[in-house]
Amino acid sequence: MFFNSFRKRSQAFFMSNRHRLFGSRFYGPKFQRHSFSSSSSSNSHQHNFWSQYNHYLDKYPLLTKAAQSAVIVAIGDVIAQKFIEEAKELDYIRLLRMSSTGLLLVGPTLHVWYGTLFKYIKTPGFSGAIMRMLPDQFIFAPIFIAVFSTFLFTLEGRLDELKQHLNDTMFDSMVVNWKIWIPAQIINFRFIPLHLQVLYVNFVALIWNTYLSYISHLKAHHHQET
Repeated sequence: MFFNSFRKRSQAFFMSNRHRLFGSRFYGPKFQRHSFSSSSSSNSHQHNFWSQYNHYLDKYPLLTKAAQSAVIVAIGDVIAQKFIEEAKELDYIRLLRMSSTGLLLVGPTLHVWYGTLFKYIKTPGFSGAIMRMLPDQFIFAPIFIAVFSTFLFTLEGRLDELKQHLNDTMFDSMVVNWKIWIPAQIINFRFIPLHLQVLYVNFVALIWNTYLSYISHLKAHHHQET
């Protein structure tokens, strides 16, 4: 039920805002001419940014992954608030709490977890990817969803609501999780270098974080509507 509501609102958001998200030039013949004229400068900026990112990732891996997780989780919450829940104004306290969850929990936890997987499961190729995906999705994922909710509800002072929230949403959350993350993690563990896996997961998790933010605040959102 939660997933169907979230999916319908997400589809409506992306369809109604596709021009704002991607720009009108992506839909017309001018895009091809524009892309050639600006390709050299944009490539230079992209190269500089990528070099800087890899420098910090190499020198400060934990901090870099924590910071990027904070940003991605925050973006997911903005999308949930403005376009899924259709809030008139952003709840900046909620946004700060969600971002803090990414900074203090998501990034560091994934950094340690993926390192542990590759330390103990060294099988290469597709079979190795499957062997890493199985404990990731069927052991780590359920625990992490519960820990994520506990961490967030603690920050928000809503621990008394946690048990009912998990009872109401855990099954739907796991179904959505497996639909997104089983194929995503097979790709991750098969093709993405270890030091870039948290970055890859952060971008895939933009959808997932939007969903988690939405269901974590669903009760509060319904109270506001009534």
